[in-house]
Amino acid sequence: MADEMTENVSQMLRTFLPGDKLREVDMLLKKGNLELLLDKTYCEWLNSQTCMMSNVGQDIDSLVKEKIVAIVQKLVQCVEPTISDEGGWDREKMVEYETQASAVMTICHVLLSTLFNDDNQKETGSGVTLDSTCRRFIMKKVGCCLVALCAAHMSSQLWKSTASKTKAGELLSLICTHCHCSSIPELFCGCVEVESGVNLRNEKHFEDSQTFDRVFPLGLFRHVLDYLRPQLLKDTWKKSPLASHVLVWCTMQVKVNCFKTNEEFPKKADFFMYSIV
Repeated sequence: MADEMTENVSQMLRTFLPGDKLREVDMLLKKGNLELLLDKTYCEWLNSQTCMMSNVGQDIDSLVKEKIVAIVQKLVQCVEPTISDEGGWDREKMVEYETQASAVMTICHVLLSTLFNDDNQKETGSGVTLDSTCRRFIMKKVGCCLVALCAAHMSSQLWKSTASKTKAGELLSLICTHCHCSSIPELFCGCVEVESGVNLRNEKHFEDSQTFDRVFPLGLFRHVLDYLRPQLLKDTWKKSPLASHVLVWCTMQVKVNCFKTNEEFPKKADFFMYSIV
């Protein structure tokens, strides 16, 4: 277990990335000055999970997929800007954010492309392989934070560039592909026709069902709302400069008939009522 606690991100990435991809990721981390910050946040997560991992007796594949998810989530967390009460978000900080966010989106594109492409699978010392169940697990865990990251670069804002918008669009396209969706609106709205009277609050029944090949059969939008809510409360929204813009862009992707009953929409619509007042 001591080895678990001292493992860094590069060691973990080396177990499933070919040499050329590993070098590309390392270069991007250095370009964004993210390597030390990512190692710190990843090790903090790893240390917090040590007891849990030792108690549940997880097999090696389960540990690997949890660590992959943690790396992606911590990458996104590393570039989430916050504004302190003393200062604002000036041009210099926006440029730094754009550089780091572009690096993270490219890294995540490399990771997902390698992990989910059988042609890119390479035998490593650990023999790590990911079956369809593991890939589905990873996408369910990281899809929401990655979409939120991309959404911040899809509309005209001071902190985004043509390059970051291109990277965001490429990553969104990859997410749609591996969530088995043909478009961004379909990713947000889902593909399940729900009859009137069905309780959508039991959505786990649909999304865990193996009869659906979609990762989010009821749509990702509800998960985006849950993900953004802590950043849009009355005492946090001023410190989260991107959250409201992400919410607006994501909402604009939702088709009119996204919600199939009158029961689900009010539950999510309440979010707008009490989160930003």
